[in-house]
Amino acid sequence: MSNVCSEARGRRRAEISDSDGILERGSQDGAFADLELRDRLDKAIAQLPDQYRFVIAAHYLDGVQYEALAEALDIPVGTVKTHLHRAKRRLRELLNDVPARR
Repeated sequence: MSNVCSEARGRRRAEISDSDGILERGSQDGAFADLELRDRLDKAIAQLPDQYRFVIAAHYLDGVQYEALAEALDIPVGTVKTHLHRAKRRLRELLNDVPARR
């Protein structure tokens, strides 16, 4: 489980480090704001419990469907949905607790 999360986090960092692609999409200020938000999100995801970090990474970063997650984890689909809901709620709390730099 932790390997999947580490790999997903590594892929995201590789995407983030492509500053040329980001800068082409908008102004430098916008690109910096995107990088800052992604950094805050990465740090918040890292603070989640392993089970929540795994389902967030698998579902939102890798596109794994609820049913596939349920089968892989040997849990009901409803439990997968509950874990995702709780993980998103906790991420919101973590992101609201840490003020954005301005």
